[in-house]
Amino acid sequence: MIIVMAGGNVITYEMAAGMILGANVGTTTDGILASIGGTVDAKRSAWSHVLFNVILACWAIPLLMPVLKLVDALVPGDPTAAIIYDSNGKIIVNIAIGFHLAMLHTTFKVLNTILFLPFVKQYARFLTFIVRERPDKKSGRYKFTYLSAGSMEAPELNVMRAEKEVSDMAKIVSSMYSRFSTVLRGLNDKEIDNEKITTELYAEMQEREEYIDEMRDTLSDFFIVCNSIKLRPSSEARISYLMNAIVCLESMSDECLGISLLLEKSAAKKYSFKNKDMDELIQYVGQVEEFLGLLETQLSRNPSIELQNRAAELEEGIDKSQRRLQKIGRKRIEAGRNVKAELLFIELVRRIEKLGDYCFEISGPEREPRKLIG
Repeated sequence: MIIVMAGGNVITYEMAAGMILGANVGTTTDGILASIGGTVDAKRSAWSHVLFNVILACWAIPLLMPVLKLVDALVPGDPTAAIIYDSNGKIIVNIAIGFHLAMLHTTFKVLNTILFLPFVKQYARFLTFIVRERPDKKSGRYKFTYLSAGSMEAPELNVMRAEKEVSDMAKIVSSMYSRFSTVLRGLNDKEIDNEKITTELYAEMQEREEYIDEMRDTLSDFFIVCNSIKLRPSSEARISYLMNAIVCLESMSDECLGISLLLEKSAAKKYSFKNKDMDELIQYVGQVEEFLGLLETQLSRNPSIELQNRAAELEEGIDKSQRRLQKIGRKRIEAGRNVKAELLFIELVRRIEKLGDYCFEISGPEREPRKLIG
């Protein structure tokens, strides 16, 4: 608007230059409004933008005329010409003034950036000081702040940010399973209080599972917002893949919680595994653990054919181990062993196999999302 008015001789060149400096400050209100209700980092980023432009205006106003002379030397044409005629003698818009004003804006921004670069760390500490996190707002709950569909800028960049969140979600699920694996390996150690350690495991799993639920709900809402915006086809396919992944990951956290509950019941009822059975079970658990490690690799990009083939091999191996272990459990029941203990063993094997199924589903190519539940 300023360039158009200046080109039409509605305002002078110097007046347009001053208005551009004012507009730099005025447009920072968008960032402030977007940060309302956001995290403390979002608010600090908004204030960083405001102060950057305010400081720019403070030093630029006294030096406006010298900088205008610098711009006039860099850009050809006379920006102060009141009236310009074409070859036919008709009055036309002063095009030169638009180039000069655009260069003026760029020059101020570049100079201000150069001014700030040596003091980035100090500037960050200052922002941390003026925008403090309230002690009563600190929480271990999950937060992922995003803008509404109407004001969301660079949605592809936001999708990239969400990819990291989904990757973090996979790491939490993997850590849950690793924690279960560690406890399982120590159950036959007579010096360990199995009942106490399995109770602690269940409480820990419950807390992490609730956190995963919050991640699933928040990220699902975010992806729905993304789908309401015009995206590239590749980004739309990626969102569909990630939506499917978070549903699977949340289900995997449920399975981890269920497995820890089975171990707690086993310890409470003094059930124990023979060393041979424990060795086979640990080997089976290790297969799924390897699959989870592969899953973390796959979430960082669209799975390659090699990764998908390896996933298929792992899935087939897990299925074979499941059938063998469940067959062993049924035979022990037929041989007169403790029915409840063997049924618990069979259920444990089944739940572990379900984790492999979810890993295999995520390891597939990008496709339509599953229905989001809850």
